[in-house]
Amino acid sequence: MKKNFIRVAVFCALTATAAPVFVGCSDYDDDINRLQGEIDQINGVIGVSGEEMAAAIQTAIDGLRDELNTAMAGKADAQAVQQLQTTVGQLVDAMEGEDGTIDVNLIKQLQNDIEALKTEVNNTKGALDTQKEDLEGKIEEVNGKIEDLQTQISQSEDASKIAALEEEVGTLTRELATLKTNLDTVLAALDDNGQVITDLAARLKALENFKESVENEEQPTFVDFARFNALTNTVDSLSNELKTLKEKIDGAAQGSEVGGIIERLEALETWKNDGISELLKGYATTESVTTLSDDINKIKEELGLISSGDEGDDVKTSLELIDEQIKALESRVDKLFGNTLQSLVYLPNPDNAMGDTEFSTLWYRTTPTNPNTGVKLAQNAQVKVRFRVTPAAAAKKIVESDDYILTFDGMKQNYTTRATQAGLLNIVSKQLGSGEGVVELTVELNESGYNGKTIGNNSYWALALNVKAKEPVKNEETGETPAKEDYTDIVSNYFITHREDITLSRVQVQHAPISDADLTYNDAQDKVVYGGTGSWLAAWKWDETGTNESPINFTGSNAAPQKVYDFAEKFNCFTTVYKFQSGTDANVFQIDGATGTVTLKNPGSTANIGQQAGVMAETTINGRTEKWTSNFSRKVTVARAALNVTLGANDFVDAQGRAVNLAALPWTKSAQTFYLSTSKLNEIIDMVKLNTGDFFTQVGNQVWNSTDRKATLTSDATNKRFILTIAAGAALGSGNNATTIQATPSVTFAGATQNMQITLTMPQTASYPNAVLQKADAYWSGNVATFVPTYTIVEVTKNNRTYKQVQAVNFTFDMANLFRNFTQSETEIETNRGGVLDLEAAWKNTSHPGAVTINNGTREVTFNKGSYETSYGNVEITAQETYGGHLSNDLSGALAIANISGTMTQGKTAIEVSDLRETYHAFTGWSWADINGLTMWSEGSTNVESYLGNGLTMNGLAAPTLEFADANDPNNDYITIDNATAGTFSVKNKDLILVNDVVVRLRVKASSRWGAISGYDANNVITVTLKAGA
Repeated sequence: MKKNFIRVAVFCALTATAAPVFVGCSDYDDDINRLQGEIDQINGVIGVSGEEMAAAIQTAIDGLRDELNTAMAGKADAQAVQQLQTTVGQLVDAMEGEDGTIDVNLIKQLQNDIEALKTEVNNTKGALDTQKEDLEGKIEEVNGKIEDLQTQISQSEDASKIAALEEEVGTLTRELATLKTNLDTVLAALDDNGQVITDLAARLKALENFKESVENEEQPTFVDFARFNALTNTVDSLSNELKTLKEKIDGAAQGSEVGGIIERLEALETWKNDGISELLKGYATTESVTTLSDDINKIKEELGLISSGDEGDDVKTSLELIDEQIKALESRVDKLFGNTLQSLVYLPNPDNAMGDTEFSTLWYRTTPTNPNTGVKLAQNAQVKVRFRVTPAAAAKKIVESDDYILTFDGMKQNYTTRATQAGLLNIVSKQLGSGEGVVELTVELNESGYNGKTIGNNSYWALALNVKAKEPVKNEETGETPAKEDYTDIVSNYFITHREDITLSRVQVQHAPISDADLTYNDAQDKVVYGGTGSWLAAWKWDETGTNESPINFTGSNAAPQKVYDFAEKFNCFTTVYKFQSGTDANVFQIDGATGTVTLKNPGSTANIGQQAGVMAETTINGRTEKWTSNFSRKVTVARAALNVTLGANDFVDAQGRAVNLAALPWTKSAQTFYLSTSKLNEIIDMVKLNTGDFFTQVGNQVWNSTDRKATLTSDATNKRFILTIAAGAALGSGNNATTIQATPSVTFAGATQNMQITLTMPQTASYPNAVLQKADAYWSGNVATFVPTYTIVEVTKNNRTYKQVQAVNFTFDMANLFRNFTQSETEIETNRGGVLDLEAAWKNTSHPGAVTINNGTREVTFNKGSYETSYGNVEITAQETYGGHLSNDLSGALAIANISGTMTQGKTAIEVSDLRETYHAFTGWSWADINGLTMWSEGSTNVESYLGNGLTMNGLAAPTLEFADANDPNNDYITIDNATAGTFSVKNKDLILVNDVVVRLRVKASSRWGAISGYDANNVITVTLKAGA
């Protein structure tokens, strides 16, 4: 109970996302069960493995590594740079602490080392100056292109060409914004290169640590999800993988108490990350940051998220204490990190495909070709712009205090120095956005302009937000000016702001998707809906001349438009009313003008069958007389009730009328017959308002087969029943392989003939006979069976002595021997049960096709002793027990041949040559026995009594030979190997007079196609010494 109790502490203390106010828990057991269920549900909905989470984090790692490489340009190999990265990584690890304990002295030492290394890095020359010059050159080049386009725009009178040129200007302005942001990054790196590398290395190390911790987790916990979200806040630009995963986490947790827990845990993790960042920048002391991290770890420990602790007897007091700690911690974080912003990043607008901040004004010309007849219809005058700030605690101060000056710096189609054209957007309001450290600004265009500049129609501006702390104000009473604590003066990355004036040409309603436009003649609830969810307003605009129109909010053709956004939602100035087209009988149909819902006015009359209604939509501009009519080609038709019947697993009985469950049927070798239950049959007959006799007279005797021919449904007109027959030995599948019957009897009622559709999808066969075939364990090791050739050994008596002799070695194996009682098993499976036993072999080494011979008819496998090698692989064995094609027992594997190389017995290993004219036998005492211990070869000869014939040949082996142990030894010239097979040698120069001994090393060379020869490899060298004076 301890662990669950502590989880309740989590739920009680952390569920409030705006402020962690403790409210207590009334029923702990219910809360535990309910909230644990939420945890399990959220983990299931998110459905992300640790591997997927690690892959998403890897994209952030790759991005940060690229930034780090840029910052280290030209000096990545410098010792100070490498040592700085290593030391920063050590500090990040140390801040995690061992068992939650942080070594303050170690942190201090590492911090001092980092400060010294940053200075050394700043004094190390790199290549950032070159990058700066390169970026400035590219900015100048893009500016030149934009100026050329502006000149073409001013000189052109072709509206379509002007529109295309303006689009090009927009594309180049985006490129300019990216280049300018990159230039700012390089300038920052030039200003304090050591600090930039330190910051990037710390964020990179934290991401790598998290990736390593989750990549092997099959099911990450909601604590992992919180850490993931917190770490994404340290990444300036989120990849698609990161966005998708973050949306999954936020979406699954939204609105739940566990979701609140994730948000609070995310805050704790974010505070820890901010603490490390502040420490590395020198904005916070070691003591303040390590104490904060310790306190965060303690809170997590008390919440049971690091380890279970004993909360004591008074649970409520413990929970209130935890809540007070969280509130106190939040207050401390605000004081510690609320000053001096470290980063400010524009978050792309999710409602714009390019992520731009977009202002649009909608106009309408009473005379399209006359601009002077334009009337403003609507304007999205205010839009929301979001920024993520670091530290996250500073977001609250920006929103709630008046301590900062916020301005938008910008450039229009040319590169200007910062802050020369500020004030182009007015800030209407500030609020905290969704997510840690997000500031949301509601802005509008500064129509009065700034220094004579405004964001004009169809123009693209690259803007950046500048946040600057106000100077301390002198206290008039004391005459003192407070010391400055906040040195914030930071600028975001550049983003695109686009203003567009749209001259409306026309609109057309696109009705909601309609899958079924039929109304059942007697169904008062049946309806066809043209408006509502899925409907939208397509719009076209005029060009400047008012003669050519083009789509505004869709792609594709006019006939088949694909929505980009809903025009009516963006410009809230339209009213649409749905009506009937002319020719529609208002006595049959009725329509809701607001939703476009069509229903029957007087359901039940068969006379209305076949009647049709045409629907149209009339769209007007609020307060004006202009009107556009959209006539829909999809018409509503009054139809008969669909005669569709779906039969279930419990709709049948057996011959005795007893209920059966088709989902519980076992496999049988015989056919199975069932009958549609009386209640289900009456339900079908009632649909067509016929009596049983008339129904079967019309249907007659018919047979409908299933798609896989495993079952049939038969109408038995004589006995007035439906018969279901499952074929003998049929194995019924599921999913795409399901056994489905579609019966389509034709019946006449209410004056018309109509086909019924009776559908039965058979449940999967519930069970199959127990497995019969079993492996003979003596042969098998896992999925590999090993075959030992059969030796025919007899006892021979000769000269009053009896000994064993091998007369034959058989390399052919009967596969049936691999299984217990194979013949009986085969009879049971195939004869008694009606199944199939498949036993066959396959040799798939196409490079050596003759190495193995297979006869599946006799179930024999022969390893050809003259051509097979163990390196060629094993024989594949298929051993499967099936019933109706269903695999019930699979004992397939591989067949290998045993190592029958036998054992080599060492003979003489040292020979002294004292007579140069003699012939010597090197194989004296050497012998080679088979796996039965019977000698195949002895002292160079296969003429042995243990084998009737050549024992080596009978075992697929070759006789050993004598060779020089070292082919390059010059002493080899003293000896001649006379007969390598017999193992004889002699001295080459018979008249040689030796002053010193000469040593020649010979080897007994033997090998086996079946594997290693026991006792051979380490003992195969014979030392021959030619004695001096011989």
